Amino acid sequence: LEFRRVLFRSEQMSSIGISRVTEGGKEFIKYSTPTVTEEDAKKSMVPSTGSFSQKAPAVMKRLQSELNLTREEAAAVLGNLGHESMGLKNAIQEGTPNRYGTRGIGWAQWTNTPGDNRRDRYEAWAANHGGINSEEANLSFLIHELKTTHSNSIARLKQAEGP
Repeated sequence: LEFRRVLFRSEQMSSIGISRVTEGGKEFIKYSTPTVTEEDAKKSMVPSTGSFSQKAPAVMKRLQSELNLTREEAAAVLGNLGHESMGLKNAIQEGTPNRYGTRGIGWAQWTNTPGDNRRDRYEAWAANHGGINSEEANLSFLIHELKTTHSNSIARLKQAEGP
């Protein structure tokens, strides 16, 4: 996964405890999401419908709990997902095929490329986790990948430095 700096509208950011503050003519990002306990994370279910702002808090809790991420690290993952999926829309599929003739699907736009059938793996996973358009399939497959085949992404995220 490639993590990008993505800023959403103020209402989207505030729903996950992120706000912009300006001091001395410089803009900063302030994080105020509370620490998530394991018990809180188990209770957090991502709403099956709704906006990014409605889904984001539960996604943040799961990412923090299951991947041992800080608020800032979970916000980086969530920002990338929000950008890739146009706001955590489940049925999102790339409109134009990539250079390999395939299309991404889901929150992370899982795509088949030569030597890597990520979309196929996602679809197989989703068949046992609520279907390709379910929040649980999207989030649980992401977490699975970040713990296994793409664990290097988490290692790189934890090494990243920021303001």
